[in-house]
Amino acid sequence: MAVDKGEFEKEGLDVTLKVLPTPEALPLLAKGEVDALWAAPEAAVMNGIRGGFTIRWVAGNFSPDPRSKSGLWVRLKDGETAASVRMADRRLGTMIGKGSVIAYPMERALERHGGGLDRIRYQQLGSADVLTALQNGGVDSAWLLDPVWRRVDGEPGYAFLGGQPPGEPLGGMLYGPSLLNDDVDAGVALLRAYIRTVNTYFAADYKQDERYVTYLAKLLKTDEAILRSTPSLRMDWEIRTGTTDRLQAAYLAQGAAEGDSLLESRTVTRSLYEEAVGHRR
Repeated sequence: MAVDKGEFEKEGLDVTLKVLPTPEALPLLAKGEVDALWAAPEAAVMNGIRGGFTIRWVAGNFSPDPRSKSGLWVRLKDGETAASVRMADRRLGTMIGKGSVIAYPMERALERHGGGLDRIRYQQLGSADVLTALQNGGVDSAWLLDPVWRRVDGEPGYAFLGGQPPGEPLGGMLYGPSLLNDDVDAGVALLRAYIRTVNTYFAADYKQDERYVTYLAKLLKTDEAILRSTPSLRMDWEIRTGTTDRLQAAYLAQGAAEGDSLLESRTVTRSLYEEAVGHRR
C-alpha cells in the first residue's frame, strides 16, 4: 500500500519489495545487503543476534480483532468438548515448526488444556496441507490463520482453543546495520512512511469500506470475498514491553533457543519509531 500510494517517495526513499524466506533473508539483512525485513522476531532471529548479527525489531505489525479465531484448533474426540480437551501427546500440524512466534500464544492455549510446548508432537506441513491434515485426522490440532479457520468454525467436531493475545503485535519490521547505524535518517523515514500508511489507510475497521476492500483485494491479487470473510486486523506499530522475553521463554520450552535469553535492549529498538512520530529528538 505504501508503495502504491507513493508514501515512501514522499520521504525520498526508493523502496524495492522482494519476497525471500526468512532463513535466506536474515544473513542478507545482517550484512546490509537487505535494509529491512518484514518478518517476526522468531527463534532464528534471536539465535542470529546471539551469534553476532546486528538486527533489531523496530516496529510492530498487528494484533487480531477480538472476533478473530485465527489460532489453535483441535479435532475433538468422541464425547470431548472444548472445555474438556487435554492436549498432552497430541500431534500439532504447523507450517514453520519449532521456533515460530506462535509458540508464545500457543503455549498459553496449551497450558489451559493440559498440554505444553514440550508435551505435544510437532508435524511440519506445507501451508496447503495443514487444514487437510486436521480434517482427515492426519494431525490432532493445528494453528489456522485467516481465513482458513473459517472452514472449520461452527463445524461439529472442532474447537478453537485460543489465538494471539489481543493488543500485542508479534511481528513487523526488522532492521539490519544499514538502517540501524549507517543511515539512521533513512531508517526513521521508512518508519514514518509506514506509520503514515497505517494511520491513513488501515485505521479502525477498514474493511467496512466496500470500495476500499475492492481496491485492496486487487492490490493484493486476492479474492475479494476471502478478504471480506475475516475481521480487520488491528494495525499497530508499537512493540510491547516484554514481548521478546515471552517469546524467548516459549522458544526455550520448545527446545528452539540456544543459550540464555537476550535482554530486550539487544532485540528491540523503539527510538526510531518514537522519532518518526515526534516523541524523540
